[in-house]
Amino acid sequence: MTVSEKTKKRLVWAGCILIGVVFIGAAWAKFRYVLPLERDIMRFFGVQAGQAGVAARLFFASAARLLIALELGLGVLLLQ
Repeated sequence: MTVSEKTKKRLVWAGCILIGVVFIGAAWAKFRYVLPLERDIMRFFGVQAGQAGVAARLFFASAARLLIALELGLGVLLLQ
């Protein structure tokens, strides 16, 4: 039994929609908890929150928001 080309296209389309919705949902979940995400990124790079300067905190805050924006953008692109 072979799968027709039309069925293959529908499966790819459905997969893109599903993955796009997952990316948008993950971005929304991270958007609601930005401060813990910033702390997690700081821990990943081995920087303690109390010892970080203003520039370092600004960098990690920007990195967290950039990660959310990229994830949201990828989800929207998959839905296009």
